[in-house]
Amino acid sequence: MGSNRPAGMTEAELEDALVRLFSRAASLALGFFSPQNLDRLVSFYRAARRSGRTFVVDRYAAAVMYLLHTDVRIPQPSSAAGIRVYLNRAGRKVPKIERNFAGAAITLAEILRDPEKYVLISRPSMIAADFESAVPIATLGVYSMWSGYLTKPDWVAVRDVIQNAPGEFVECHASGHISVPDIKKFGAGVNPARILPIHTASPAEFGDAFNITIMPMDGNSIDV
Repeated sequence: MGSNRPAGMTEAELEDALVRLFSRAASLALGFFSPQNLDRLVSFYRAARRSGRTFVVDRYAAAVMYLLHTDVRIPQPSSAAGIRVYLNRAGRKVPKIERNFAGAAITLAEILRDPEKYVLISRPSMIAADFESAVPIATLGVYSMWSGYLTKPDWVAVRDVIQNAPGEFVECHASGHISVPDIKKFGAGVNPARILPIHTASPAEFGDAFNITIMPMDGNSIDV
């Protein structure tokens, strides 16, 4: 409420957009997003496989996938699943976990020999420390997070490195925040007795949308 946020694309539509981006890319494709966003992790993996590329994850993303691979949607990091693991220089190392996917390891030299074969999950520290601020010509960088982060110096540097390669830096993101029309649709579908808005800068908009809204005030107790 209060943001006028458009509905945006669905996760499935984002996956299709990633397939188009990866399929037309002439060289290495870099993916920038949080591996803790499991839907996004799976979307990038599926899009890489659909576009005929090997999905390469860093040590952190590999640990997330290994620990959660019992979920049928999340594959275990292995060559059999079309996943390789790049053990990046920066970041915390957990040898007891990493030994479980050591067989899927790939070096940066292998990736750079045939960059058009890979989608590599990356982050600013990898661009600086591993690539030493020199990515392959025609690298595609796909940024899939909140656009507000792009004003921060580390992300400005990442964009500059890719564009100066020369390469292409594009945003392809599906927000996890709900739009106002969907809030209204959700409220109508649940059909609650009362709505109590919290953690919002625009509580009055709930009152405008739902006549069953209780307006909480700081310091006042509400009987439920």
